[in-house]
Amino acid sequence: MSTDYRATLLDLGRQARDGQRHLAVRSGQVRNRYLEAAATALRSRQSEILQANAADVARAVQASSDLLDRIRLTARRVERLAGLVESVAALNDPVGRIEATWLRPNGLKIERTRVPIGVVAIIYESLPEVTLRSAALALKSGNAVFLRGSAECFATNRLLARVFDEAIQKAGSPEGIVQFLPWPNREAVQVLAQLDDYLDVIVSRGGAGLDRLLRDHARVPVIRQGRGVCHIYVDSSADLGKAQRIIVNAKCQQPRAANAVETVLLHRDIAEEFAPEMAAALAKEGVELHGDEAVYGLVPGITPASPEDWGREYLGRVLAVAVVPDLASACEHIAQHSSGHSDAIIAEDRKVSAMFTTAVDSACVFVNASTRFTDGGEFGMGADLGVSTSRLHARGPMGLDELTTYKYIVQGKGQVRE
Repeated sequence: MSTDYRATLLDLGRQARDGQRHLAVRSGQVRNRYLEAAATALRSRQSEILQANAADVARAVQASSDLLDRIRLTARRVERLAGLVESVAALNDPVGRIEATWLRPNGLKIERTRVPIGVVAIIYESLPEVTLRSAALALKSGNAVFLRGSAECFATNRLLARVFDEAIQKAGSPEGIVQFLPWPNREAVQVLAQLDDYLDVIVSRGGAGLDRLLRDHARVPVIRQGRGVCHIYVDSSADLGKAQRIIVNAKCQQPRAANAVETVLLHRDIAEEFAPEMAAALAKEGVELHGDEAVYGLVPGITPASPEDWGREYLGRVLAVAVVPDLASACEHIAQHSSGHSDAIIAEDRKVSAMFTTAVDSACVFVNASTRFTDGGEFGMGADLGVSTSRLHARGPMGLDELTTYKYIVQGKGQVRE
């Protein structure tokens, strides 16, 4: 079967590479026109999209209510998807932006200019929104894109990609810009990850199994959007009212989000006062606490924490809590157990917060704010592809800039190197 995958994917890869070369020389105004055409098509084909989605929802009837809600579309949600595409069109275009210019003593003028990456593959979870967000961001930034969603929403994602692609081609886009992987299995992903002649980067939004597959088989660079094991450390200098509001928000606003907090660390000097108050506030929101021995002694009736609780992504209304003796211990705990996504400190002592932001090596580090703010829209970047926990090329929310690279344009007047 892998031979069949490879033959088809090689053909799709050639189409994507050829299409992207033509797209790269078209203006931002033209690319915006393609996006506007896609938004119009989504609205006009709403009933067809809802029909495909109903079939996916029916097949996923045994899934959790949360998953069903994530994949289910309504007329209002389709309208919101069309609005998302239009919002991407309205973003500032990074392509062609001159980031630096300098003149050499020999008269050469050098410019560093933003350009598209090329062909990007995005492997993601069920959400139909990710299909359109990925396609729109790729097109806006001058890239071709391979899309591969999960099996639970396969029919919906395939149709959304088709509607988008057909609309932009009718508006004049080159062929091959949007490629949807026609198989919802891991074998096809393995073959895709080896197409280094046609694919420039993979953005991985999957779980541990996908990470292992790409680590073992990819010949293409991978930008990983890993688990969201986020921490909040409450320092002895913290405003405890502020700390409680932030923790409740970070855990309860959207418990399944990657930027939801999973572990809270309490400085021992405030633990006796704060732990019961925090526990009561979280209990009102239906949150189950797993506490270490010190927390268990302060809040009777909670679940004793096990070693597996530290570093666990609960994706629900469960929170691990521990008491630490000082800032250094909190930073050490985070270094051992954080996924490098988003971590926060609640402190009024500026020296302490500065030490925390220096010591904690995560993509996003917050001072006196909820980890839920890790998001391209909240950062003022507009729509994003997710949050990268990789260190190379892109880190944190991946917006349009992160879908570009740069090249140097060197202007001369006949200079030759001596």
